[in-house]
Amino acid sequence: MQLMFASTDDGTNAGRDPEAQSSAERFFALGAELLGERSPESMGPMPFLVAATTEGISALAATGRLPEDRVDEVVVAAVRALLPQIEQQLGTAAQGPVTAPDG
Repeated sequence: MQLMFASTDDGTNAGRDPEAQSSAERFFALGAELLGERSPESMGPMPFLVAATTEGISALAATGRLPEDRVDEVVVAAVRALLPQIEQQLGTAAQGPVTAPDG
């Protein structure tokens, strides 16, 4: 567990690309808003869980640890796993099954 949460930087954003940092912040804020989270101070765990899942899948694919031909399968499985919690948070039900895009 320590390895999973270890950080190699000194806690600053000095070495990070400002555009990438800004994009990541916008991505997270939009995801939180879509999940019904309005205040960063009272945010629940779902925005973090969704962001961690999508970022994790992206990192695995980008580094070749997740083969390109399995990305859709893994994304669909992640959505299926997270959807019940998201529905509960939003108080809604999904409109039909979650399937991989054609292509």
